[in-house]
Amino acid sequence: MNPSNIVTSLKCLVPQPRVVQNEHVYLFARAVEVFAANRQPEFRLRLIQLYKAIRRHFANEQALMLALNFPGYQAQVDLHFALVTRLDALSTCIGNDQWNVEDVQTFMRDWALSHTLLEDAKLARPVR
Repeated sequence: MNPSNIVTSLKCLVPQPRVVQNEHVYLFARAVEVFAANRQPEFRLRLIQLYKAIRRHFANEQALMLALNFPGYQAQVDLHFALVTRLDALSTCIGNDQWNVEDVQTFMRDWALSHTLLEDAKLARPVR
């Protein structure tokens, strides 16, 4: 997975409210930093920062959906909960020093391709 390609895809392919798109671009730029880290302590620090940013993003996105009276709100909340559960598991593994880069890459790929490109694109419809 190359997060730089995902950032470009998000800018070009996904119709989203600008605030959501900007947050996605920010998050994937942070993912690029995670995978560019060349030392384990730096990787861990950047990953923890990304984890916190993703959790903030989900809260912001849910607040926007509520404000828009988005019909798929609960489904999105459930998807976010599942993703946060995976993030929590990754965080626990990091805390126990029992993790690997491939797990993080899988999470980011799943979030980018399955959630951001498919599910979050639905949010653009009520905003238009």
